[in-house]
Amino acid sequence: MSNDKQPVVRKSIKLVPVEATPEMILAFQRGEPKDKSFWGCYRAMLAAAPNLSAPAEPIDMVLHCPKCGVQHIDGPEWADDPHDIEQGQMRVWSNPPHRSHLCHHCGFIWRPADVPTNGVASVKTKGKNDSAPADGGALTDAARDVLAERRRQVESEGWTARHDDSHKGGQMAAAGGCYALFTDAYPNVGDPPPDWPWAAKWWKPFEYRRDLVKAGALILAEIERIDRLTAEHRSES
Repeated sequence: MSNDKQPVVRKSIKLVPVEATPEMILAFQRGEPKDKSFWGCYRAMLAAAPNLSAPAEPIDMVLHCPKCGVQHIDGPEWADDPHDIEQGQMRVWSNPPHRSHLCHHCGFIWRPADVPTNGVASVKTKGKNDSAPADGGALTDAARDVLAERRRQVESEGWTARHDDSHKGGQMAAAGGCYALFTDAYPNVGDPPPDWPWAAKWWKPFEYRRDLVKAGALILAEIERIDRLTAEHRSES
């Protein structure tokens, strides 16, 4: 039977490396000054372990791109069902904690803080002396969904500003119009209406509200393209 003392249950918790460092091994071999038992050596090893901090939870913040001023919102995204695209689409969270953010409007990447942050439409609390929101209130779910879809198009599909600028002649607006008007008449993936501007494989209807969200994001992308083109012409004149 071992004569080792039973471990003392302590209230404090310390994160330690999975693999012992040389300092931890040496401390285990030496043990505590007055306790050379296994548990004394074990406590000495823990005391010698470097302090590790737990992964920080993202902090909710109202974020605006420092380049173009557009509000940046992180949120669940729509992704194609990996098993059968014809079964529709599912909403998934595909953004692990991150510190750098990509603006869906202009493609600018910035880091608002040295800790993980989460762009939200508005914070949950309000101080009694806080001023009223300048825009009259938070975005609706519909507006957030359109902005989240636009961000998905940029980050997941690679439809950046440079990519969108290649779609001339109102192609993105035409695609948005097809999603808004023709999904009942052309409900099958890969079987687009006659006015669809791109290859048939990109026609991916799902259900009415979701298709309206896609339509709104495509029309937003077309407006952004027009604004960039106008700004470019002004800078040249």
